[in-house]
Amino acid sequence: SSGQWRGWWKILNGAAAAGSGVAAVSRDANKLDVFMIGNDGAVWTAAWDANVSSGQWRGWWRVEP
Repeated sequence: SSGQWRGWWKILNGAAAAGSGVAAVSRDANKLDVFMIGNDGAVWTAAWDANVSSGQWRGWWRVEP
């Protein structure tokens, strides 16, 4: 890995709407939050934290307005 990108893979059972964007934010080297527009038109988020749930992805949660 050496801090390099390793390709694409599905995060849990998430599916973005066709043509929508996906955004990611890293709060520090061991945390990553991903946001997408789902097929229902809502914003959804999933999270990865190296120190939580044995480093497994968690989510998807609907972001409420």
